[in-house]
Amino acid sequence: MKSENLGFKVISADTSAGTKSYLLASQRPVLNPIPYGPLNIRCPPQNTIFYQGDAADTFFVIKSGWIKQYLLLEDGRCHILDFATSGDIIGINATPNGCHYSTAETITDVVLSAHSCELLSKHGTINQSADLLPVVRHLSRESRRMHKRIVAMSTLPASDRILHLLTDIFLRARKCLPVTGDILPLPLNQQMIAEAVGLTSVHVSRTMTLLRLNGVIEFRSGLLTIVDAEAMLSMSYVDPADYRDLHHGSTDRIAAF
Repeated sequence: MKSENLGFKVISADTSAGTKSYLLASQRPVLNPIPYGPLNIRCPPQNTIFYQGDAADTFFVIKSGWIKQYLLLEDGRCHILDFATSGDIIGINATPNGCHYSTAETITDVVLSAHSCELLSKHGTINQSADLLPVVRHLSRESRRMHKRIVAMSTLPASDRILHLLTDIFLRARKCLPVTGDILPLPLNQQMIAEAVGLTSVHVSRTMTLLRLNGVIEFRSGLLTIVDAEAMLSMSYVDPADYRDLHHGSTDRIAAF
């Protein structure tokens, strides 16, 4: 279902920097095609950035906060594809007919910048624009992540599926390897995790309890505690080398878009 064009409310502007800050004015916003300069947008929780099937003429770079991307299946079920946070790009993958493949909804307060997809095609080649290199690196990492995610969700037991998801989130949020004793604030609930790993919330609850009793992780009151980092990494089917670009400033360059 298409969203209505309800627009934005300007809350501040910095003309010297060539950007503006916006506040979403509706639960069902849609962006018109945007010039090459970015729009900075503030979104409250449970606000939809774009809907599955909307025209994919805009992509977004997340500067802070958490977003979930999900598919609505034909039978009405919701399947969460991914959780996105600071430095991630959303809305760049379109269907062959130029529509967004999934819905993106904020979990927390979010600040992001919006860019016209024309930005990706206005240069003759990638080499002609150093600005696009962080985007290329990001897409390369996302491809590796999604291939690993497919294998994990189709072959691993429930505990390892959950650890795969949480380890991936930790590496992207903290941009460093987990160590025992680390605590990561994580605004997810068990239903969100269940929808992301293809399990029921009851199964996730039982598995989380086993992981806590086995001294691997503990997830309580929005806090993920790493009890045994070595066990978490070994069970997660995550290769930290796939996240190496996060440690070399590429996400900072993306966030500076």
